Amino acid sequence: MPFWLCCALRCAAAAAPMIEAACWSHGRRNFFDLAKLNKAPIAIEAVRRIDELFEIERTIMAKRLSSGLLCGKRIKTLVLALEAWLRDQRANSPQKAKQQSMTYCLTRWTAFTRFLDDGRICLSNNAAERAVRGVAVAEKIGPSQGRVPEGTGPQLFLR
Repeated sequence: MPFWLCCALRCAAAAAPMIEAACWSHGRRNFFDLAKLNKAPIAIEAVRRIDELFEIERTIMAKRLSSGLLCGKRIKTLVLALEAWLRDQRANSPQKAKQQSMTYCLTRWTAFTRFLDDGRICLSNNAAERAVRGVAVAEKIGPSQGRVPEGTGPQLFLR
């Protein structure tokens, strides 16, 4: 890990403890692939349910409550129903690929539902990934040893 990234992470950790918040886009991706490739009814239903959460998030983000909380009764109800449904489907599904998708979400359920208690957390981390992608790409294509030449690599993003 580059020195500048270590320093940035150390500063961020000192400011506040880091907690995991899972990305619903990543959880949805496995189901989406199963739905697209295999036309699996369980996967199609999982995608529909997760998309419903994203639709509520878009609506709430447009209005943004004064308390900053993203959650409401409706989204909490949907999340609880989704968890129960995933657990039931995993118990009754003989197909390993479907079970893996459900297990991925259920083993990280606390992280997936973190947004319910903290309105600053979005359902997905796509925006953060896009913001960091340039740094990761610069690190990958930049020189890996010694000093980074002026105007290349991570220096572009740290100015």
